Amino acid sequence: MGTMHDLGLIFFLSIGSGFLSALVGLGGGLLLLGVIPLFVPMTAVIPIQGVVNLSSNLSRFVLTVKQARLDWFYPYALGGLLGTVLGYPLIGVLSEQYLAIMLALFILASVWTNVLKLIGRWLQSTVLMAAVQGFLALFVGSVAALSIPLLQARKMTLKAVVATSAMQMSLLNTFRVAAFYMAGFAYGDYSQILLTFIMGVMAGTYFGTLLQPFVPERLGQWLLKSITTVLAVVLLWGAF
Repeated sequence: MGTMHDLGLIFFLSIGSGFLSALVGLGGGLLLLGVIPLFVPMTAVIPIQGVVNLSSNLSRFVLTVKQARLDWFYPYALGGLLGTVLGYPLIGVLSEQYLAIMLALFILASVWTNVLKLIGRWLQSTVLMAAVQGFLALFVGSVAALSIPLLQARKMTLKAVVATSAMQMSLLNTFRVAAFYMAGFAYGDYSQILLTFIMGVMAGTYFGTLLQPFVPERLGQWLLKSITTVLAVVLLWGAF
């Protein structure tokens, strides 16, 4: 449960996350990975981000379902479920310090290198891609960037890529939320924080979408990269 001051700050920061991700089209999940540890223990970061991402991606998928590659639904669900099952026994194994270090390094690598896209280019099977993402999502949270090269390589339109990615992440986040629930994570203890994050991200996404035509894309990308980097460095610093 958060204090009114914490909830107000969470709402403000989550609006910023949704706003910036709407401006540049991605990155909201990474930004949340940097924001959430400011308010909850490290062991709660990944399950909470899973719920927030699920609400965001599912709403996006519902709105763009006609553009999504629905024929990939079942192969991706199979792979994602397999990866989640393989990763499930490792939930809770890492200490909070190692989780913080791993998350911080993952965020920095995602922001400043092309490592995720390079890995994604090696995974050309939908089932294999989903399995890898399902496994990694339990520990680093934001894995959408892995599958973008595969979607782009299949000559899909931008709208189809966005819609299909939203479908994929909706499935992965459903599996992730369920896995942490089965592992004993008490989502109810964070109900106020979860609701505040979800409302803030949705509000930010709405306003970001409205203002997107008027804000230079470079400015949005610079802000997203700068803020995410600072949050990752703070997270890494606090781990030592």
